[in-house]
Amino acid sequence: MENAVQAIRMGFSMFIFALALTTSMYIFSICGNTAQAIVYYSDEANYYDNISIKAQATTVRKVGFDTVIPTLYRYYKENFSVKIYDKTSLPDTDTSPGTLVQVFDITTENKVNLAYKKSNGNINSGNINEEEKLLLQQYGKDNLTYLFGSPWNTNALVYAKQRVDFFVNGSLGYINNILVDYSNKGQPSAGPDPHPANLKYYMDYNSNHSPDDQIEIEERFVQYNYSGDTISVGEGENIETLTGNKIPDSKIEITYTIIKKVP
Repeated sequence: MENAVQAIRMGFSMFIFALALTTSMYIFSICGNTAQAIVYYSDEANYYDNISIKAQATTVRKVGFDTVIPTLYRYYKENFSVKIYDKTSLPDTDTSPGTLVQVFDITTENKVNLAYKKSNGNINSGNINEEEKLLLQQYGKDNLTYLFGSPWNTNALVYAKQRVDFFVNGSLGYINNILVDYSNKGQPSAGPDPHPANLKYYMDYNSNHSPDDQIEIEERFVQYNYSGDTISVGEGENIETLTGNKIPDSKIEITYTIIKKVP
């Protein structure tokens, strides 16, 4: 009986030792990963787009608003970029891309939102770097591409849809207590009281103009293949994965250029 009790005690002691050893190894593993992440994040160079990019062949075609609208509702789910340009005031021979009137890109929007949070929207703030200042210039109140500080990025699946709703319908509303106004009280304009362009403005355009003065949309589709060391950011807060020697990935950029219809 005494030997059985001793055996049970020894067995229990071995179990406790094994459990403690396993727990210690797990904690050391977490500490190692945390240290690696801290070192990585403290190096600002790792936040740059340190990747190799190769563009595939470009596809160009004429489309209608029935193609543009579903695409806008997919950009935040499938993480591709949509840019809308206006060339209605330019001659057919002009080779410039036109005026950029709106951007839909989760990566850009996340950067803009971070810059706004750090600077409170003040481009002269000492809390932001040069890249963030450029973002505030490009997507601030003085531009048609005004992103309102991108308040929808905290939950893109819910709030980005609302933003697209406002843009498509030419309406306004609050997202995370920030007024997002695409109601477009008149001609799209920038300045202290900006009227960013909305899709309804262009959809109504043909109704208000003669057939010889109507518009059409040119879609340009490019797929970029990129590879390198990157940080993958998931949906929601604090979901970041440190990756090294990432396998080649791709991103789609779709450009819609609004042009005068050629008679």
